[in-house]
Amino acid sequence: MRRAGGFWLSLILLLGAWEAYVHLSGIGAFFLVPPSTVARRLGEWLVTGRLFVDLGASLLLLGGGLGLAAAVAVPAGLSVGLWRRLEHAVGPYLLLAYATPAPVFVPLLLMWFGFTWATRVLIVAMFAFLPILLNVWWGVRTLDASWLAVARAFGASRRELLARVLLPGSAGSVLAALRIGGGLALIGLFVAETYGVSRGVGYQTIIGAKRMDVTGMLAGLALLGMLGVGLELGLAAAERRLAPWRPTA
Repeated sequence: MRRAGGFWLSLILLLGAWEAYVHLSGIGAFFLVPPSTVARRLGEWLVTGRLFVDLGASLLLLGGGLGLAAAVAVPAGLSVGLWRRLEHAVGPYLLLAYATPAPVFVPLLLMWFGFTWATRVLIVAMFAFLPILLNVWWGVRTLDASWLAVARAFGASRRELLARVLLPGSAGSVLAALRIGGGLALIGLFVAETYGVSRGVGYQTIIGAKRMDVTGMLAGLALLGMLGVGLELGLAAAERRLAPWRPTA
């Protein structure tokens, strides 16, 4: 409760300082508009239904991309962390790919698969995939070896080791990896919605910039920020519920 109060207080102070600066400085609307103007634009989108169209398109794309990344990266990370031979075989390639900026692959995906919704899902997934995989991998590698030793001493099979020791023990690392991947998926969402789309939060931001419409651009950024906060709060709540022993920020 205290953290929430501090956040809302700082937000009110920030918006108030922003509003006052724009009015007192006399800066032109071409460069900066007050938050009240941004709020009015959001209200217009709400009344016309544009807000729901853009948020719906972005949520569908974000959910598809992040879900795809998690569905592939989590089992892959667990496998690389569990089997040392697999880790030695593919670990260097994963680290090499992680060191390569994800945006450089976007033109290749567009050339290979075209400007389709599925391609945009792949773009979002690409941004989140490796961070999730690597954090799950490293989380599994840091599990206490004594847990496995005790389980083996009691005759646990490989399936029981996986179901009763490794998966519960790495649950916190998996959820933390999803929180990291979720933030990067938002970056992928913004990139994906700059190519061949006519709706979405990223589209509104980019179209505002192209039209020199500062209000529209800031309104799009505000929606993107709301998506990010909502995603972070949802994943943090899931982490507290599924891994309550882990300290949370």
